[in-house]
Amino acid sequence: MKAKIIKLRTKYEWGPKKITGYLSHRGFEVDNNQVYKIICQAGLNHPLTKPRKTNWGTKRFEREHCNSLWQTDFKLCNEDYWMISYQDVHSRFITGR
Repeated sequence: MKAKIIKLRTKYEWGPKKITGYLSHRGFEVDNNQVYKIICQAGLNHPLTKPRKTNWGTKRFEREHCNSLWQTDFKLCNEDYWMISYQDVHSRFITGR
């Protein structure tokens, strides 16, 4: 089992969760923590020196006047039922769904 984990790590550079998922689809039962320990013991763990920068979801759109920008959200509630909402960005008022 260790050899398979080390081989997947060196060949694909996958993390413990992806390796665990890959092996579980092939009938092997292994835990994320076990995979992580094996990777660390083999000296294949290369943690990031500083955290990744992500700006996704941090920018808030703002407008000076009503009706200058609208936002639409879609959500699949059931297999055949979609909920659609329309929001005025200035007032944050949801006008329809």
